[in-house]
Amino acid sequence: MKNDKPIEPVFTLKFQFKYSLAMVFSSIVTSLVFFYCLDQGLGDGYFESLVTLSQFEATLPEHLIWSFCAQLVLIFLMTVAIHLFVSHKIAGPVYRYELSLTSILKDDLRFDVRTRRNDQLKPMVHALNDFIESMRLMYGGIAELRKTIDEEMKKENPDPDIIRQHLRRVRESMGEFHPAFREGER
Repeated sequence: MKNDKPIEPVFTLKFQFKYSLAMVFSSIVTSLVFFYCLDQGLGDGYFESLVTLSQFEATLPEHLIWSFCAQLVLIFLMTVAIHLFVSHKIAGPVYRYELSLTSILKDDLRFDVRTRRNDQLKPMVHALNDFIESMRLMYGGIAELRKTIDEEMKKENPDPDIIRQHLRRVRESMGEFHPAFREGER
């Protein structure tokens, strides 16, 4: 794999930035609403100022609760929207990765896993595609060896050297992909 991290650091930074913007935006909106709700004059005289302040004191907890609730709802909605958008960048490749692994378990190596341009987990998907390609080559070599053995066994005098030669060729090609097939290793 080219990159040790399945999710690119730039993607993580962008996500954190978007989430921070959502928090700041919701704080600004609720602060402005709170400010305009409480923006009242104190009155012309001392007595009117005391009445206004006592009314303000009585309504302040209610306004704070409403402000907190509005901020909570805004943060929740923006968080859900951001997470839905971001989860598709991660869940899409994971879903396709899972389908590919299931098809490999069923001996189906006909297709590669595709990713969209901005999907995350691309290194894992590319590694899986490399694995699928190596399996195709190994199975192709085994199928060719089997065909050669079948053809030689149909003859009256099968030539073991031809079978050995094909077996050596398959073993060499498989050695590129799996250490158990390398020369001298068993």
